[in-house]
Amino acid sequence: MNGTINECFLDSSLLIEYIKGTQTDLLEHLFEAKTDNFINHIVYSEFIYHFLSVMSGTSPLTLKRSERIGEILKEHKPIEFINNFKILDMDEEIIGKSNQFMSTYNLLPNDALILATCNIYDIKYLVSFDSDFQEICDKEEMVLINSVEKFKEVGGIRIQEEEDKDNQKTGDEIRQDDLSPGQK
Repeated sequence: MNGTINECFLDSSLLIEYIKGTQTDLLEHLFEAKTDNFINHIVYSEFIYHFLSVMSGTSPLTLKRSERIGEILKEHKPIEFINNFKILDMDEEIIGKSNQFMSTYNLLPNDALILATCNIYDIKYLVSFDSDFQEICDKEEMVLINSVEKFKEVGGIRIQEEEDKDNQKTGDEIRQDDLSPGQK
């Protein structure tokens, strides 16, 4: 694909691995490239569920029983992280499309809703560490980005290209720099 990536839909796997500190490079590259990064309510729900577990060191159900959910949210402020992303609404059209994807590709509801959201909003880039999306993305003419290398390969190199342009010298500057002091 040519050009640069402007819009990406982020799966919860990317956000979860980021907060765990296990795979941070890809999301950091998205931030650096200033892409518009979208999620939906499904991604938020999956993320916050895992966030509670990671931050508390216990299961969300145990956290609920101990009545510490509010404490964890107040202490770690996940909404500040979530505010980095635009949350897309889901409507009847997305629900219908998700049912079609579930039937066609034997998907579970959350994955189908994620793909349907991308489809209806015409977002061509899905960023996820979930390899289950690969075959479906190929069939639906979407691109699964699961590494920094893939991000760069499909055009997510806007920042580097702009830095390179800023660092390029004009022809006159190059010629002047190439001259020895006695030749100037």
